[in-house]
Amino acid sequence: MRLTPVSALLYNLSPANLSIHGTHPFYQHFLVNLPILALPALPLLLSKPNPSIRLFSALSATVILSFFSHQEARFLLPCIPLILSSISLPASKRHRRVFIGAWILFNAFAGVLMGIYHQGGVIPMQIHLGRQTDLFGVREVLWWKTYSPPVWLLDGKSGVNNSSLQTIDLMGMPVGQLMALVQAKCGSRDIIVVAPRSRTDLDPWTGGSKDGFEWKEVWTEWRHLNLDDLDWGEEGLVRTLKKIVSGRGLTAWIVRRG
Repeated sequence: MRLTPVSALLYNLSPANLSIHGTHPFYQHFLVNLPILALPALPLLLSKPNPSIRLFSALSATVILSFFSHQEARFLLPCIPLILSSISLPASKRHRRVFIGAWILFNAFAGVLMGIYHQGGVIPMQIHLGRQTDLFGVREVLWWKTYSPPVWLLDGKSGVNNSSLQTIDLMGMPVGQLMALVQAKCGSRDIIVVAPRSRTDLDPWTGGSKDGFEWKEVWTEWRHLNLDDLDWGEEGLVRTLKKIVSGRGLTAWIVRRG
């Protein structure tokens, strides 16, 4: 017998488990994720908070979640209504209009960014793979550093019951393990690797041939941003923003022995 909350806690207490999904610094939730979710409201939270059990619950939950090294903005979604109900709108009618306008524009921008571009290439890529009548004899597709690709979009090629295409979700596997897996699987049959172009640690291989393997780009979905692997502390603001813009796109490479 297993208790789901206990199993979830034990899983998230293991650094090895969290490293599969990606790790973040302790301050990620407070300095990055909260602004992503509620930036216009934060000045009011700092200047005119309404102390309440709701606000205490939201902030204490954010602190607790910060102790876990894998931190995504969506983990804080239950905290946002509690925070918004703990602020006071500006007394001035003009300032209130400014806040409401900023809130609308912010959510419109965030809706486009997170609803269309963030991990936006996963579904088009999977649909594209499902529509191909011949993938050069490929039977396995390794997905790396993306959301879990839905296999039902493969139009019957999902790898179930010995059908033609198997989707393997590698989540946030370290690049060294990825390359070891590629070498193990790329024997008598070619494979496909799908990964975001922002992962520059793949550049030594995707530029051509290396270690006896040839990487050939076959298709790219450009409407894709990978915002899950940003490291503001390690890479700095300018380098991170450049990585977002120049590294957009989700690419499929055929890998074969050279």
